[in-house]
Amino acid sequence: MRFPVLSSLVLVASAAAAHAAPEAHEVRASALHVRAAPSVGARSLGLIRLGQAYAVLEQRGGWARLQLGGRQAWSAARHLERSQRPLLAVSADELNVRSGPALRFRVLGKLSRGTPLVELGRDRWWVQVSYEGTRAWVHGDHVAPWRAGASAPSPRPSQPSRPRSRAGFVQLPASGVGFESYTTASKRWGVPRLVYGLERAARRWARERRDRIGVGNISRENGGALAPHTSHQVGRDVDLAPVRSDGRELPVTIFQAVYSRRWTARMLDLVRAELPVELALFNDAGVPGVQRWPGHDNHLHVRVR
Repeated sequence: MRFPVLSSLVLVASAAAAHAAPEAHEVRASALHVRAAPSVGARSLGLIRLGQAYAVLEQRGGWARLQLGGRQAWSAARHLERSQRPLLAVSADELNVRSGPALRFRVLGKLSRGTPLVELGRDRWWVQVSYEGTRAWVHGDHVAPWRAGASAPSPRPSQPSRPRSRAGFVQLPASGVGFESYTTASKRWGVPRLVYGLERAARRWARERRDRIGVGNISRENGGALAPHTSHQVGRDVDLAPVRSDGRELPVTIFQAVYSRRWTARMLDLVRAELPVELALFNDAGVPGVQRWPGHDNHLHVRVR
């Protein structure tokens, strides 16, 4: 259920609401109205349901003010119970809320930095939360435990803006945490979601391996032909090197003894977790979710939507 837009009185920013530390509470009624003000006569904004959990920001006269997601509302406190579920806060400037635990699922809304959430469960890198009357999912990299005694979590550095080309592409650096490019600067341009998603996947990779993901051609600064490829023209394609079992960063083919199927599959899993992958071409059929294609013994070709 999506709630209607509330008045400016109710749509208070999360950071402004956090003068007192929020507390996790679970709904103990089968269906519970949330209202625009702490009164049974106030307009109903919708229903929250049994088993959902929200951050309570304050209690007043038998009423509790809840953070429903990007907005707040009031509910009868007697139908809420203090919960030991983890209390989290959004640590990104803006966080998508999705209907399922993957990038392919529909975006239900967005949350701003500091918004409190209650964790219901996890699926790999995704966290299930209650959001405006339904169960939803956010990416675990962009939430952090709520710090006791603080009004908001410590802010994480914002992603610095980068110059964009006429086509709207940004450039992947030659190297960074968990990755190194093996192509020239003129061929490292892509749509922002691809470039930033690769960097996020590489940071995860760095936490698991001592080597780095090898990143090849993406696109030219404004797209167009990129020989010898027939693709790589619109900033949504990238070549990735297979992973070696010995940790070295030199190229490898699937026919060499030092090629690691396990770690190549893991690398692709991390990329899929961060990007809406539409296509993955690679000639090792033992790597889940790839298609064989001529010339792809020594690199994976990944395309995003």
